[in-house]
Amino acid sequence: MPDREVVAGGEGAPPRRGRPASWRAPLVWGGLSALLFSGPLMPFAVAPVVIAHRRYGLGQGIAAVGAAAAAVAALTGQGATGLVYLLGVGSLGLLLGDMLGRTRSAAAAVGAAAGVYCASLGVAGGLAAWVTGDSIPERIGAASLEILRVAPTAGADLGLDEEGVREVAGWIARLFPGILAAGVVLTSWMAVLVTRWLAGREAVPGDLARFRLPMGVMWTAMAVAMVVVLQMGPVGESVPRLGPALPVALNVMIVLGTGYLLQGIAVSTHWLRRLPLGPFTAALAGAVQAMTVLGFPLLYLLVGLFDPWFDFRRLEHGREEQVPGDG
Repeated sequence: MPDREVVAGGEGAPPRRGRPASWRAPLVWGGLSALLFSGPLMPFAVAPVVIAHRRYGLGQGIAAVGAAAAAVAALTGQGATGLVYLLGVGSLGLLLGDMLGRTRSAAAAVGAAAGVYCASLGVAGGLAAWVTGDSIPERIGAASLEILRVAPTAGADLGLDEEGVREVAGWIARLFPGILAAGVVLTSWMAVLVTRWLAGREAVPGDLARFRLPMGVMWTAMAVAMVVVLQMGPVGESVPRLGPALPVALNVMIVLGTGYLLQGIAVSTHWLRRLPLGPFTAALAGAVQAMTVLGFPLLYLLVGLFDPWFDFRRLEHGREEQVPGDG
């Protein structure tokens, strides 16, 4: 692996020092984050916080988060929305920016930041439930049920009656941990990509294109899939129900599926980087790749699942060639 390279805002190195502190940086990056959070590009709102942290240090990153939270509250006219930004976007951005300086690759930083963030939410949620006496799954299920009822055709499009809608809401509550973890991982991954586009090349060139999960994770995925098949498949009725085994297995499958989706994207990115593309054609190829990911995520998931067995990038055999632009 190449040595870590100190670049502006790059991962693998501490934030750059020596830049004069200015009130403009928090306003600019915090304002951009607030605008993204308030519009249809909400998942990208983490990136400006990461850039502010990596370029100007933790203090300026915190100031950017504060400015963004105030702007969000002002734009929406609700202080609670600013708090949601603070807990949801701002804290994740600061955490990801910190992890990018502590790990040797962006993929490791994303995993560490997502793990710490989700664990912190779990602890905070558990403490809140203990203090208030409320059941978090029940509250999530009630909120999901309300959303499904408000949506004009949600139940009708799925062919569900009232009982079916209630069952769907219940499963949303049971699978919420996995859905949340997957969303945090994907949001962090996109934040790293946007940070690189806006702040320069990566510290470890091509690291995201070489991302892969350990083979042990594949065996875990196969075991979890077996639990799901035994509980839900054709033999499900003849197999004893194992309490929370099915919800736990499905949550784990959601998280692992997200990892293999990203591995499939990494395989695609690896081969795209090998093409002799100019800046414009490379940007066009990236846009096409993004659209195919949104349109055919199952294809990338399958590529990621088969990659451990077929080694599409030849990472195991030491036959990986130097990619143009990898330095």
